[in-house]
Amino acid sequence: MTKKTGILIGAVSAVAVAVVATVVVVTAGQGGGEPSTAGTRTPLTVVTPGASVKPSAAVASPEAPTGDGATAAGWVVEPTTTNAAEYAEAALRAVTTFDTRKATREEYLAYLKTWMTTFVRDTPGKDLDAHQTELALEKLASDVIPPTDLWDEMTAMQVTAEPSFPDGNLVADAPNNYGLGFTVNVQTTYRPHESTEESWADSRHLFVLVRCDEYTIPRPGSDQKPGDCKVINWAKLTG
Repeated sequence: MTKKTGILIGAVSAVAVAVVATVVVVTAGQGGGEPSTAGTRTPLTVVTPGASVKPSAAVASPEAPTGDGATAAGWVVEPTTTNAAEYAEAALRAVTTFDTRKATREEYLAYLKTWMTTFVRDTPGKDLDAHQTELALEKLASDVIPPTDLWDEMTAMQVTAEPSFPDGNLVADAPNNYGLGFTVNVQTTYRPHESTEESWADSRHLFVLVRCDEYTIPRPGSDQKPGDCKVINWAKLTG
């Protein structure tokens, strides 16, 4: 396998990236190493538009207790929170953290879908747009997570993936009518556990659009409620 094989993150929907907004910087907790050995994340120092600087709760690590099987599968646990920056960091970790020894690609994809909420149009009635959500799901399957052939190669090598944030910054767009956008420079390290291959890494500029208002749809069976943060889509940015 070519160590420099990229795991592509699909383009965000045009309506999401068309918004040009002032940005603020959020210091992101550092992370790295294997999912099986990572500890509790360092709390973030959050700077949001119109708010004072204050420490947030630590982002849940893959080892945090959960009843949905995420921990056992080596995934990032979805937090229940209205803190957009905290949730965004967890969501960005979620698409760059996996363990091919513990779950299949199909299971990983299905889990990531549970982080998402239905797209809401910027109309007087705030109509739900299931088509946009389906497009986002298609991008998640085709571009965001590793393609099937690469996943199969990594499964044979029993690869784990874990992100880190070299510059430590999570950049937040100003709020818009579709959600809250966040970008980060992330380096993902891939470690084979059953192979002569050495570890390798890739670096990308990733984006996530989240919504944290009364229009979010809670995950069934969870303690979430309308108003808790959910993902609209993820993307890889260029430039």
